Amino acid sequence: MLIVLKVSGHLYRYRDKVVELMQILEDLVEKEFLVVVVPGGSIFADTVKEFQVETGIDDDLAHWMAIKAMEIYGLYLAKYSRKAVETYTLRDIENALKEKLIPIAMPYRILKEHDELPHSWDISSDSIATYIASLVRADIVVFGKLIKGLLNENRVLIHKVKVDEGLKYIRNEFDKYVIHLLKKFRIPLAIFDVTNPSLLYKIVKQEYGNYTLLLP
Repeated sequence: MLIVLKVSGHLYRYRDKVVELMQILEDLVEKEFLVVVVPGGSIFADTVKEFQVETGIDDDLAHWMAIKAMEIYGLYLAKYSRKAVETYTLRDIENALKEKLIPIAMPYRILKEHDELPHSWDISSDSIATYIASLVRADIVVFGKLIKGLLNENRVLIHKVKVDEGLKYIRNEFDKYVIHLLKKFRIPLAIFDVTNPSLLYKIVKQEYGNYTLLLP
C-alpha cells in the first residue's frame, strides 16, 4: 500500500509528536508499507502571505514562494528520522521507496514539471499533497491535521462518508480544490489528528477509528 501523508506545519509546536510520528512512519515502512510525506506550509507560508501584502507581488510569484516555503518544513521533518530523505523529483521518490526509505517530497521542482494547479491562495499544501498522490499513484492520501476529522451537524465525528455526501460537512478543514482532485483522480482521503499519530496504524489497515475517511 502506498500512502501520501501530508503533515500539518502546525505540528512543529509539539516536537515530541513530530518525533513520535516519524518513528511510526519508520515502523510502517518496516512493515512493508510505502509512505511519501508532503510537508505543510504553516508559519513559513504565512510569511509569504505577509510578504505579498507588503511588497505587492502577484499571486503567481507568491504561489511558487509558498511552495518553496513548504520545503523549509520538509527539512525539519527529515531531521527526525534516519530513514527520511529529501526528494525533489518523482524519480527521487520512486528510488527512495525502492530502498525502503521515507521520501519527504520537496514540491517545488515536482510542481514546476507538472504545473496543473491554480496559482492562488485557494490552493494549499492539502491540494498539493493530493495532486502528488495522483502523480505517484498512491492508494490513499492522508491529512495529518490538528483536528479529529469531519464533524456532522451535531459536532460528532464522521467516520466514513462518500465525497459528494461529505460536502455538506466540509467547513475549513482543507482547501476546497481538494474535492475536485479527489473526484478527478478517485483517491480516498483520510483525515486524522496528527497529535495522535498512532491512528495511522488503523488508517493503513483500514480499521475503524477516530478519523474520517472520504471515499470517491
